[in-house]
This record gives sequence, C-alpha cells and structure tokens, in this order.
Amino acid sequence: MQRRDLLLGGGVALSATIAGCSSDGTDSSDGESGNGNSSDDGAGSDWERTELLTEGSDLGLRGSGRLTKEQEDIGWEIEDAYVDAYVDNEGSGPSGTATVRCTWYDESGGTIGTDTTEIATIAAGETWKARVYHHGTDPGAVEGFDLEVVDETPAEPVNLDVGGMTVANVDRYFDETGVRYTAGFTNERDEPIESVYAVLKLYEDEFLLNTEVGHLEDFPAGETKSGYPFDWKDRRADAVNDREFLFADGVPSAEEA
Repeated sequence: MQRRDLLLGGGVALSATIAGCSSDGTDSSDGESGNGNSSDDGAGSDWERTELLTEGSDLGLRGSGRLTKEQEDIGWEIEDAYVDAYVDNEGSGPSGTATVRCTWYDESGGTIGTDTTEIATIAAGETWKARVYHHGTDPGAVEGFDLEVVDETPAEPVNLDVGGMTVANVDRYFDETGVRYTAGFTNERDEPIESVYAVLKLYEDEFLLNTEVGHLEDFPAGETKSGYPFDWKDRRADAVNDREFLFADGVPSAEEA
C-alpha cells in the first residue's frame, strides 16, 4: 500500500499521454461495489450525514499461508520467494491499516529476516489476499516462515465515506511492471474541500489485492480535476478485475492518526 500527495491541477490528464490506456469510463458503481463497503456520493446538503468509521474490525489469518520459491528462467537458482496468505475481517466494521509480518527461517530454523506488506483498509466480511515477498539476498535459503497480522486501526476512527466527492472518470493502463489508474474527481459540495484522501481498492474477483492512497488538497466547490495517478507495481496486477474508490477524512493508520 502506497500513499502519496496528489497535487495535479484540474484538466491535467496523464492518461492521454500513456499509450495503451483503456478507459473504465465514469464510475458506475454509485458507490456500491458489493465488496463490503458502501459510499454515498453525498451531493449537496446530505454529505455531512455520511459515515463509514474504522472501528469494530476483527482480523485473522485463514490457515497458515503458502510458501512459493521460483527458479530462474534459465538455470536452477532460486530467484524469488514469497508467501501468500488470506486475512479475513470477521468484525462489524472496516479496519484501518493492516500489516502482515513474515519472519523467514533457514533449514536449521535460524531467523534470516523479516518482511512485511500492508493494506489501507479491509471491509467487514472482506478477505485480503496478501503476498509477502522475501527481500533478502538469498531467497533459496528460505525453508520456513511465521506470519503475524497487525491491526493498525487508529484509536480515533477515520471516516472512509466522506460525502460530496464523486469519481468523474477512470483510465487504466497495464504493462509488464504493473498497473496505473488515472482518475478524475468532482467536489459536489457548495464549499471547497481543503483535504480528503482517495483510497483505491483493487480486487481479483471477491478478494482484495491492494490499496493505493492519494491526498487531494484545495479542491474548489463544484470543480472536477483529472489526471490523479494511482500506481501498483506488482506481478499480480494483471489479475485485477474490479476496483472501488473510498474518500476518507484521514489516513487509516495508527501511525498517521
């Protein structure tokens, strides 16, 4: 999960300069993706009554995870190792940032490193299909692992359903390194928005794969701005077949709260 400040001005359409873009068009979900979150566009005076707070989550691992070691295309040397794991939110509300921490062991049981991966939020009833890559120098030495899920939901709940913001358009581009979404957003309120966080959730069927978080600032009333980039550099990016945008009043992490 990456977070960045998105400070492009209105009308800057990055997708127009990227060959091979395919347009998802205007977001047609009306805020409901079937993935456990709901979002009221909140136009006009209704936006203040819209809330989806990060509280009531109950995260747990499903099973023990699966280790994969990949060989080079030519030769027998192991060039990569990673663990796939499923994290379920069996609670009554969305989580904040969730982290899977993986400790790696060699054949003698010695610890050879620890790596992590994180996601911005998991909806109630939703499952995150997490993958932790080994970032050490010798992936072939990995023979075992332990997993831990850390729920970093902030003590002060973050609202993931800030009303008054809508998705105007989305373009998508794939290449061998990952996927880029460029999105346009509209402030439907009759007043400017000083700060809001756009959370892009990416899915493979019903499973959450990744989130990207962007910070939108100084958004005038009634204005649409385009060209905000959300990038995911991962070999699983070509499996993405669904998406959802949430609008939050803060970063859903205990460290950021």
